[in-house]
Amino acid sequence: MLPTGRLLCRSIDLPDAEASQLEIALRLQVDAQQLGSVPAWRTSSTVLPRQPGSQTRSGFVIEWPATDSAPPTPRDLPPDGEPMFAGDVACLTALLHAGVAGPLVCVSTDRSMLAFALRVNGNIIIRSARLDAGAWPSAAETTVLESALRSGADADTLQSLLGALREALEAAGDGGFGCTEADRRTLGMLLDSPQDADWWRNMGLHVGAAHAWFGPMRALVSLRERPAGERPTRLGEFLNRISEPQMALRLAVACLIAMAVVPPLVSGARLLLLQWKVGDLAARERAIRSHRERISMYGEMQRRIWPMGKLIGDLACVTPEGVDWEDVKLSQDRNVIIRGSAHPQDGLNGTEVILKMERQMRDSRIFDRVQKKWDAPDGKGAVAFTMSAVVARPTLRPNYGTEQDFGKKTLAERRYGPEKPDDETPVADTSAPAAPTTASLPQEPSLGDDTAPKAVATDAAPTTPPQEPAASDTTGKPASKVVSSLKGGSRSTGAGKSTGDASTDAASSGDGASSGRGGRRGGSGGGSGAGLAKRSERTPGAADSTVPIPEPLTDEQIAAMTKSQVLEAVSKVSQARNSGAVDEDTKKRLKSEFDKLMAKIRAGGGG
Repeated sequence: MLPTGRLLCRSIDLPDAEASQLEIALRLQVDAQQLGSVPAWRTSSTVLPRQPGSQTRSGFVIEWPATDSAPPTPRDLPPDGEPMFAGDVACLTALLHAGVAGPLVCVSTDRSMLAFALRVNGNIIIRSARLDAGAWPSAAETTVLESALRSGADADTLQSLLGALREALEAAGDGGFGCTEADRRTLGMLLDSPQDADWWRNMGLHVGAAHAWFGPMRALVSLRERPAGERPTRLGEFLNRISEPQMALRLAVACLIAMAVVPPLVSGARLLLLQWKVGDLAARERAIRSHRERISMYGEMQRRIWPMGKLIGDLACVTPEGVDWEDVKLSQDRNVIIRGSAHPQDGLNGTEVILKMERQMRDSRIFDRVQKKWDAPDGKGAVAFTMSAVVARPTLRPNYGTEQDFGKKTLAERRYGPEKPDDETPVADTSAPAAPTTASLPQEPSLGDDTAPKAVATDAAPTTPPQEPAASDTTGKPASKVVSSLKGGSRSTGAGKSTGDASTDAASSGDGASSGRGGRRGGSGGGSGAGLAKRSERTPGAADSTVPIPEPLTDEQIAAMTKSQVLEAVSKVSQARNSGAVDEDTKKRLKSEFDKLMAKIRAGGGG
């Protein structure tokens, strides 16, 4: 059943003719009036039965607007079943033609819609009207009486009609079917149904629909929501539902409301969930902010602060042998300036050594835009140069080869060979007594050392002066035993030689195995062989008291000395300082002369 007031109805006068002709004439007039505005499955028409004493016939047409949706239907219908719908005016028409006098009314629950059917002067009036619910029931009475007046009702007819109408409206109550008590008795006898007003209020329209379905007005209760065919699935029903204009408009409004309301609700729920999970959100925010600030600070430090120790190591690796640094500057504007001198090395002259250094700096990819300039070589082939470069990648770690990486092979190993193990240190022969040693050579101290260098004992006679050392070659390797001693070398003397061969043994020992790095750690042989004693183990009484005390040296004499003379003087002063036969004043004088001589050696004095 469709709700009250959903159908539109009209009555069409037809001539008195055969039933088949009346059907055709009615169909033509319906098409002319509708002009295809209503789908065929939502409209229906029928020829009403002839009224007693009437010479004309009437046709009745109902329309279900396409914009009106159907009420929900049960899902337990047969698969091939198609639900049909019946309206209030169709049911009232069927009941009116069952033989009742009327009027028959149907009222909506909100009293805003009224459908009624009645007879006036042999004519049937069927109408559906919209009312003002606030003017109930006078608005309903006025509508019915106006329809009767247009059909030619006189005053007496209207007076009797008003009384019957009030009885029918009272029977309809707050919504439903209503008729007079006489009509209820008539319908009860004809249709074998109860005569209770409440029962007819709820079931009156259903009785009228059943009476129309099994009678000649079946077409009036055969309306369909859609064309006959396969029933749509639930998805299809949903799509059909939302495709209706009213439903589409409602969905659009609902979507707009959801777009305005749902995001804040979801964000609020998410915030509550995060607060429940996190706990102290302010403390977490401070921790995250502090972490980000530290990352930013470390990133800025990485861009601005250099690993200076690494850069110094990289400069050492790209500097070939034969180059002496005099000054190295690393500035914050990514510049490095090196001043120094290049000496001939491995068959390369000083200029070629500088070019090799430039090539190694570029190949490291740490330094870029290398610029250089140098002076003319001096008499020894040394070239003074200045080289500048830009530190392009201070944190890059190049893969240096063994010939460049001094961490893999130290400079000492390159110059003196690999270090010998302690168990391979040569041991002096114990079969002959060791000869006394008189000459000694000083060991070069580090810069700023005020202590005297260790004296190294030799096999020479007391009256034999120390041998003059030879100049070192351009490779920086020691060319004599004196230079080897100044570099920190020492010797281990053998035993069993005669007194006449002592000087020969001392010379061969200075050029032999005692110049190796193992000799610096090696001790003297057993028995009567005399080796090098540690300075901490010596006493003034242990030194040779027959060593002569050198004459005092003035500053002019020291300044005029050559390199060999300075080394000889240092040897004599060192031997005298270690002698046990000198007094305190002489020791002070020797200490002062030793410091002056060492200062001259550090300054490169002498020829």
